[in-house]
Formats: sequence, C-alpha cells, structure tokens
Amino acid sequence: MKLAEFFVEELGISEEYWTDNKQELEEISGDAVHRYVNYLPGLRKYDRDSFEITMGITDRLERKDECLAFLSKEILKSELPDKAEILERLTALAFKSPEAYNYPVMDVLDYMSRGGGTVEMEHPEWLVWKDTFSEPKSYVKTLERILESLLSDSRKTAAFIGIAISLRDRKREDLSRKLTTRFFESGEIPYAIREELAWSIITGEFFEKVHARYYKDTVLMPFKGSSSNPPIIDFPKDLELEFDMDVILEAAEYLEEMMYQTQMKLTVEMEEITEWVLGSLEREEAKSFIRDWLGKKYDYRDFPVVRGIIGTLKDWGGTEAGFVKEAIDDLKNANRYQV
Repeated sequence: MKLAEFFVEELGISEEYWTDNKQELEEISGDAVHRYVNYLPGLRKYDRDSFEITMGITDRLERKDECLAFLSKEILKSELPDKAEILERLTALAFKSPEAYNYPVMDVLDYMSRGGGTVEMEHPEWLVWKDTFSEPKSYVKTLERILESLLSDSRKTAAFIGIAISLRDRKREDLSRKLTTRFFESGEIPYAIREELAWSIITGEFFEKVHARYYKDTVLMPFKGSSSNPPIIDFPKDLELEFDMDVILEAAEYLEEMMYQTQMKLTVEMEEITEWVLGSLEREEAKSFIRDWLGKKYDYRDFPVVRGIIGTLKDWGGTEAGFVKEAIDDLKNANRYQV
C-alpha cells in the first residue's frame, strides 16, 4: 500500500485533497512514524531521515496500531486545511482497530469543538476510550462540555469514569481527583444518580457490573465476581437505601468497551467520593457508616476510603468531639504509616 492509498482509501479523503496537500501529509506521516518508533521501548532509536523510517512509513500506518495516535498528534499541530474533517475520519478509523489504543481522543474532541461542533453527541462511543496521550487541559474542557451537553446521564457517567481511569493510567491522579470532585458536586447530573454511583463505587458493586457485562458471553470462565475489585463495605445497616440502578447499569454497559484496554477500577478517587458521600448523609447516618469501619484490618484498597473518613472527621467538632477523637485514633492506629 502506498501512502496515497492509505489517506484516500483508508481515511476516505478526496484525491484532490491528497494532491493539493501531498507534501505536508508526507512530512506529517514521516514525523508520526519517527516519533512512534522512537517511543517504542527496547527498539533502536532512528534518525528522522534514516532508511528505516522513510521506507517504512506506510507499513507502520496500515497496521492501524498506536502509530495512529502519533499521526493524530502531528495533524493537530499542522496547518492542514479542513483539519477537523481529517481528524474525525482518522479517529473513526482508529476506533475500529483494537490495536489503536491510547489514542488522544480528548485532544481531538477539544479541537473539533472549537468551531461550535457537537462531536460528543455524534460519537458518544469515543468517550470511553483509554487515552493517556492528550494534554491535561483537554480532559478538563471535555468533561465540562460533556456535563453541559444533552447527552444522557448514563453517557455522562460513563465518560467521567473513562476519563478518571485514563488519567490514573497516565499517572495524573491529582487531576483525576479534581475531576472526581467536579463530577460529584455538579448540578448537571441529578443528585440521585450521583448518590447511586458513589455508593456503588464504594461497595465495589459498580465495577463488578462492568466486569459482569464484559464476561457475560464467557462459557468456560463464567463471571463469579471480580477478585481484583471485591466489595469493600456493605451498605450501613442503619441506613435504608433504595436505588433505581438503570442509569448505573447503562453506564456499566458503555464501559464494557473499555475493559480490554485497562483495569477497571478507581483507587485514589475513593477519598473524594467518600467525603462527598459522608457530606450528603445526615450526621447519624454518617456516624453509622464510620462505625462500620472501626476495628477493621485494612489493606491498600481501603486507604483512600479511610483518608476520606479522616478528612470528614476533621471538619466535625463541637458536640462530636469525643466521637471524632475516638474514630480518628482508631483509624490511625490501625494503619498508622500507610494511612
């Protein structure tokens, strides 16, 4: 396959566009392949004009693997005309390929929205695609647009989870925690849905449902629960909670597409979620939740929840001073160094 065939036949751009922009497209493709090859671990690093790069450009692109992510990055930086259309075609092509993971879809969505477009509405499936390549600001701006959009609550919920997990894999847990707070304090998502999601994440139920969806057709290994995400805590005995889980189940269904790319769970974000849950409860209900945690032997999965409890207790005072001191001492003594 020649490079012209890749752009005309695979991406579907016109022959006239290829002819008019041939030189720039060739340069962009070469730069993308060069960056991709030098990014791969364990391989020799090549110069941009080396034979291995210049003679292997088309071969690399037609594999439709992570190299497409580098191509999209180069297109984003370019001065190509009708860039939004090219990016939309490239992103659609990459989305169909299981090998094209870590695609900078947040950068693409951010760019395509600048002209007032509604690409999130046209391609909501892109919102649950693992993305560790985009610029940090793109995640923030994309989540804001998603929350303010006309997408369904289940799509918005799935998109938030997808963004948080992508940021976790990118080692940007600070930003993931910030966006977690933004989501749960948002007015765009009904309170009942945020409450359902928070409780289902804390108990481990939400990601069990994602795993159950993903393995639903497995015959030899039927789903028996996620060993990597066991329930951490049951609903407090003194708290009556009745949820309509339709939106949460739909969100779990959408996230099924992300399962093959990464481990589906939240970790450090549990601190923000726990603080939000405790802040939403009546004082006695919150104390019931906390009492269920006292005297336990905690492991690493529990630490963010424990930190969330301690953060909440520090804001209490007055008549609760005795309970606060007893609870914090108990939690700290259990895992003084880890927590």
